[in-house]
Amino acid sequence: MTFTRRSLAGLLLAPAVASRRARAQPARALRIVVPFAPGGSLDILGRLYARHLGERLGWNVVVENRSGAGGNLGADLVAKARPDGTTVLLTSEPLAVAPALFPTLPYDPLRDLQPMALVARISQVLVTHPGYPPTNFAAMVTAARAAPETVLLGHTGPGSPGSLIAALLMLEGIRFALVPYRGGGPLVQDIVAGNIPAGIMTLPAALPFVREGTVKAYAVSSTHRSLFAPETPTTGEVVPGVTLDSWQGFFLPANTPAEIAARLNAAFTATTQLPAVRDWLLGQAFEPDFGGPAELGTLMATEIPRWRRIVQAAGLQTN
Repeated sequence: MTFTRRSLAGLLLAPAVASRRARAQPARALRIVVPFAPGGSLDILGRLYARHLGERLGWNVVVENRSGAGGNLGADLVAKARPDGTTVLLTSEPLAVAPALFPTLPYDPLRDLQPMALVARISQVLVTHPGYPPTNFAAMVTAARAAPETVLLGHTGPGSPGSLIAALLMLEGIRFALVPYRGGGPLVQDIVAGNIPAGIMTLPAALPFVREGTVKAYAVSSTHRSLFAPETPTTGEVVPGVTLDSWQGFFLPANTPAEIAARLNAAFTATTQLPAVRDWLLGQAFEPDFGGPAELGTLMATEIPRWRRIVQAAGLQTN
């Protein structure tokens, strides 16, 4: 999806010598790579930023969905892209989990990608078809304990938050039969259609279906109950210690020139701070939580070893 807007000259470009400006200014086009299928929370978020960045910069801003391999196809694409400010990656936990799940990754998240902006956090939610016999999450857990790896549970691919919640449940002796999907959009559609009884996805992707009654929300993964679904219990209320707070952030190819990275970061910061963007995020069950390159870099440096320990302890494997 492409958005074109008239130029707002000078918004990001400070006065500079012409030759220096020519070297540092990104081309007037931007590709936001979302490593999951259309319809999920990252896709929704990417299109929001594309619209407002297009208006702010006067650039063509394109959202490109490159799903597959648990988000690694899209991440690898950006890692290998030219570091000229024309390509950014919008992703979440799978980037931090990938080194543990995929020992032969074609890229290194810390070496080949450059943190740019942390923008929001969200809850994951376990939803079911309305006719699903277990009437709540506690009943699902009981069924999974009684018959390990027989209760079907969809998630959005290896390394996705849903698969990580499954790993945390495995450590408590609760094993579901996991079914990977390419994104929250395809997963929720299959639950609505009755092709799979239950799945874990982001709250923003699931909430419209919860509100219209085509799926039921059984539990959210966050530490506390979500402001957007306060009647839904947390996973930790049923299985203590099983919690996950998801994040979303933008990354550049490593070695992007400092001036280009700074100007893009300024544009993303200004977009995040727009009242219309904040209101939209809250309306879609995102919790605005902006942080710059340092904050996102620290988060990645913390998350990678944490999830490596959890993945190894749970014996989680990729197929």
